[in-house]
Amino acid sequence: MSCIHNLSQLSSIIQNIHLELQTTAAHAVNKFLTIRNWLIGYYIVEYEQNGSDRAEYGTNFLAELAQQLNIKGLTAPELSRTRKFYQTYIHFLRTVSQELETSSGTPSQEFDIENQKKIIPW
Repeated sequence: MSCIHNLSQLSSIIQNIHLELQTTAAHAVNKFLTIRNWLIGYYIVEYEQNGSDRAEYGTNFLAELAQQLNIKGLTAPELSRTRKFYQTYIHFLRTVSQELETSSGTPSQEFDIENQKKIIPW
């Protein structure tokens, strides 16, 4: 640590710390929201294709799911976008799984990457 000689220097140091860490936090949030959205899409597609009580064509499956989830921001249109995201980037998680396993401060312990690899066939 260096000596701080004046208020202007202190202000500059604090601003730099704030901006750098705020940017890092925003990138982390974006990364994990992307992973979350892909996984939600994956599970929706899996349910639609293999679920024992699959939604029939034309039903309000996503609206019913959104209502049951009751998670702010996960509306039926958003759930539809997660499904499309998964279908568009079906191999997405493979490209980030190594990063999840090696990144510090990730939710990989709660997420249980090894268990997900058993579920997600690649």
